[in-house]
This record gives sequence, C-alpha cells and structure tokens, in this order.
Amino acid sequence: NKLCFNDASQFVQGSSNAVLSIGATDEIDLTATEVELNATTVDINGNVDISGTTALNGDITLPHNIKIIFDSADTYIYANTHNPEDLIIAADEDILLEVSDGQVGINNDNPGSLLEISKVSGAATLELSSWSATATAAHAGKLIFQKSGTATVNTFTSTDHTTAGEILGRVEAWGVNDSDAATLSSYIEFANDAVSDADSSPGKIVFATSDADDAGTPTVRMTIDDA
Repeated sequence: NKLCFNDASQFVQGSSNAVLSIGATDEIDLTATEVELNATTVDINGNVDISGTTALNGDITLPHNIKIIFDSADTYIYANTHNPEDLIIAADEDILLEVSDGQVGINNDNPGSLLEISKVSGAATLELSSWSATATAAHAGKLIFQKSGTATVNTFTSTDHTTAGEILGRVEAWGVNDSDAATLSSYIEFANDAVSDADSSPGKIVFATSDADDAGTPTVRMTIDDA
C-alpha cells in the first residue's frame, strides 16, 4: 500500500517487510534541523549536492578506482587502481600546498622544517628525474635557490635587487655531536659577490667545513668569487 500526496509520483510505501520507499518526481526536501541516519549502510546511486558544511565523525571508505573530483575532470584524488596503497593527486594546472604556521612531514609527524623527508633504516632521497632526448640545461633536473629583495611572493621590483654579500642559498650537512644535539658540519653557500645590476647578479660560492673545535660554526676553506 502507498500513502500518496498530490499524485501517484509522491508517496511513502512499505515495499516489503524490510524496505520503506519514499518517492517523488523532482525532489524530496528534508527541512529538519537534524536528520539522523542510523543504518549500517547508506546506498546512494545518484549525485549528492552539498551546499553547506558537512562534519564527519567517522571514516569514508571509497573503492580504489573511485575519484574525488573538483570542478574539472582533470583535478581529483584517488587511490591507484594498480596499487590501492598509493594515493594519486592530479590537477589540470597547479597543486598548491598551503601551510600557514606549520610544516609538512613525509614519514615524520613532527617535521623540523617547512618540508622534511624522513626514512628509518634507509636513505631519505629527493630525486629530480628528467626524461628527454634533448641534451640541454632546459631539459635537466635543477635545484634552484631563489632569493628576493622583497617580502612578497612572486614579486620583483627594480629597487629591491639582491646586493653585495647577500646569501642566495645554502646546501648544509648536519651531524649529531657527543651531547646528542644536531650540529652543522659543513656547507656550500651561494651569495652575491657584488650588487646586482640591470641584467646580472655577480656570484660567489663558499665552501666551509668544521674541525674538532668549530662547535657548529664551520670554517670557510675555499671561496670562488666572480673574478
């Protein structure tokens, strides 16, 4: 038996001893302050349009071949079809990872830098892999240190150039001393050797290493300047 409203398309029906059906031609509008579903499984075969904020108190489990898609079909998150333990994040253009006050850790739940990659009993490796038949720098992996004279991201102004002695970047190697503290052992430092002009930033490279008495302040051993 059906309980019908307006016409036969709007109804509540006990379809069987175990199933209650609610039907409508266009939509079913639930206007209560709270709608509580206590079923073990909620099976939705159509689209779900959420215009407000949804708070989740449990897990959402998706099959490994199902994507969470944002705006564009080319921007999504899903578990790798061939290996469900791999997570794939794809974007039609850029992927922005924005961390306001914290750090990002890979295999580290308490990273000490903006990005820290950790590995237990193995090598923590950052690999830059370029695949090209073109034998030029434009097709090679790069480690770039960008130092700006301004405090605004992606902004360059003619009056805020890098100046003489300004440190542009460093490669540092750290060890652990006998007091169980991390200690700077050696570094390679890149700097302006003179003030930047209209088309150049004169450079120098400094090589420094520690001896047994440097106490974490390596001594400069060699400098290559712009001469």
